[in-house]
Amino acid sequence: MQDIFALGNANDLHALAVDAGFRQADIEPFSLTARFPNPDAFIAGEIEVDTAAIPSMQHLDAEDRVAIVAAITADIQPHLLEVTHENRVVIPFHGHTMRAWK
Repeated sequence: MQDIFALGNANDLHALAVDAGFRQADIEPFSLTARFPNPDAFIAGEIEVDTAAIPSMQHLDAEDRVAIVAAITADIQPHLLEVTHENRVVIPFHGHTMRAWK
């Protein structure tokens, strides 16, 4: 998962800006909490979006796709329960905003 959020480190982000020729880069951290209703629908949607990007999944028939989504859902269920509160998926996100000048 770390590769998906590879720009999450402020020092690395600053170094990329400097390497790209910016003379100044101001980086500020931020945090937010996302809340998604209906945990089952949330996980089904996430799996559909993620698997749609995998070439080997794009050519499966509907029955095979349903079977794979069911298997992934079963594997994820314990982790989903950890972030479900009052029937909502609650996920904290942390990141950075950057302003840079040449």
